[in-house]
Amino acid sequence: MCIRDSPLRIPDNAQLELEESLVLCWVGGSHDGGDIHDDQREMTKTNKIRELVKANVEISREMRDELLRGRLGKIGTLMNKAWMIKRQLSSKISSPHLDTIYSTAIENGALGGKLLGAGGGGFFLFFAAPFAKIKLIDALEKLSLKIQPFRFEAHGMQSW
Repeated sequence: MCIRDSPLRIPDNAQLELEESLVLCWVGGSHDGGDIHDDQREMTKTNKIRELVKANVEISREMRDELLRGRLGKIGTLMNKAWMIKRQLSSKISSPHLDTIYSTAIENGALGGKLLGAGGGGFFLFFAAPFAKIKLIDALEKLSLKIQPFRFEAHGMQSW
């Protein structure tokens, strides 16, 4: 399989709406990404896990297509589907703590989310309709999570 990295040309209005629909929060925890990836590699020797990986790739393609068309309505539910699949790839990806965070987010307006990186901790990125974002942020902060503001950058990382 060949993985290609190419920028998506998302319509400006869709990009702005996407930024307003995403909530990034630090969930803490430490993990060994290499250990999680090793476990995933071992797990992909089973047919069930290979089928789940294929399903997640298809969800990624569907998300890309929706973004390119400027249609964000399905992004949250697709993120939710992808997370439910990713959790099955290795028992080391999630934890009771992360599951509590995710369920709290869903109960408070998130339509879906993604744990960034290999799993086990770090950052969660949640998708919520812009009008539901405040309720989501309040619920996450009540769990003592730190919300991280961010913006997309078309020209790569810049510093001053």
